[in-house]
Amino acid sequence: MPQTPNRDNGYAVGVDTPLNPPTWNSVLGDVHTRLNDAEAAIASYDSTIDELRLLGLESFNETITPLIEGAQESVETIQAALAEAEDVINELVQGQLPATAITYEGAGEFASLENVQQAIDALISGSGGGGEFSATAMGAVLQGAPLALNANGTVSAVSSSGAAGTTSSSATAGIGASSISDAVGFYDASTNKIVVAFRDSGDGGFLKMIVGTYAAGTITWGSLATIVSASTIGFTLVRTGADAFALAYYRADAVAGQYVLAGTISGTTVTVGSPVLASSSSLATKMALDPTSSRLVIAYSDPSDGSKAKARVATISGTTVTLGAELVVDAGACNNESLRVVALATKIIIIWRVTESTDHKMAVATVSGTSVSIGAIFTHAIAMASNNIAT
Repeated sequence: MPQTPNRDNGYAVGVDTPLNPPTWNSVLGDVHTRLNDAEAAIASYDSTIDELRLLGLESFNETITPLIEGAQESVETIQAALAEAEDVINELVQGQLPATAITYEGAGEFASLENVQQAIDALISGSGGGGEFSATAMGAVLQGAPLALNANGTVSAVSSSGAAGTTSSSATAGIGASSISDAVGFYDASTNKIVVAFRDSGDGGFLKMIVGTYAAGTITWGSLATIVSASTIGFTLVRTGADAFALAYYRADAVAGQYVLAGTISGTTVTVGSPVLASSSSLATKMALDPTSSRLVIAYSDPSDGSKAKARVATISGTTVTLGAELVVDAGACNNESLRVVALATKIIIIWRVTESTDHKMAVATVSGTSVSIGAIFTHAIAMASNNIAT
């Protein structure tokens, strides 16, 4: 039987295969069918690829694109926070605004240098003999800037931490206190007054205040006022306006805790309102006046909650203090000695030292009504053994 060419034998022909039209039609017809099948398969493949591409693009748009957009928003947020923090750090580091102006309302306007110098020169001479004192100013002092009475008879501007020195016994004779320690104060150029708060170590550690009025090169002191008749430590005194202030302190007795009160000044007479408990366990509250809201931002380490750094807003109305909700600034433990609240021209920053890692961190705080929030946290010093943070 003659060999028939087909796809199985590769269309091979034998010596006896008749090469006539029926044979050629059979072979070419089969090839034609196979070509049509191949073209259809290719078309189907191309169509499938197109569908897969379209499906993949839609899936990408539905899932990946939102992730990219979210990441871009996060990057923009971080960049904005970095820029904001950079502005704050520049003000501190580059001297655009001295960091000692932490309680100054309208920061940047220096009081008359001569006025300030004369007022401070009369503060704590050590000469005794009535209400006139002199001192040497250790650096420039701004309106509202906190002052510390030093053991060597000088007065220095300090940060809002409430850090202070002590005066010699002769320097305290004229104001009726037996032994001053932990003194803090500020000079108000708008009223030519010096406001001082201190612990009277010779009188049970009671918290006392005195106001002096400067005129013609002389300070005339008013009467010494006892603010808290209990042992007290850890003071922060902040100017909140002309003849107005806020004072934070720790009371070490049966009603122990960190308190904040507000006061007003009439002449050289101090009037204070009822103290408000800010923290029952913290030993020191740091605070500064927010320049944009005129509210206080207070911060403290809470030993009853893992020594976490916390912050809240204090609203002052006359001599009344109202506290806002408490915010956890950092979940890690921090030390009270390292905590700082610093007010610059338009911003508040909170600085602290993490106990475990010993890193120094900072964040910008924003006040909204009676609430405070913080931006991104930045580590500005790594593994620093000291709690001392200069502001």
